[in-house]
Amino acid sequence: MEFMDNSEIIQQLKDELSLYENNGFDTAHTHTLNS
Repeated sequence: MEFMDNSEIIQQLKDELSLYENNGFDTAHTHTLNS
């Protein structure tokens, strides 16, 4: 298995995080804390 450059890994993580936010992940998490 080949390892990616750190910059590629970081960019991939950022992309995944933005996907969670766009799907309302933050909203669901906040709602759980407020309930």
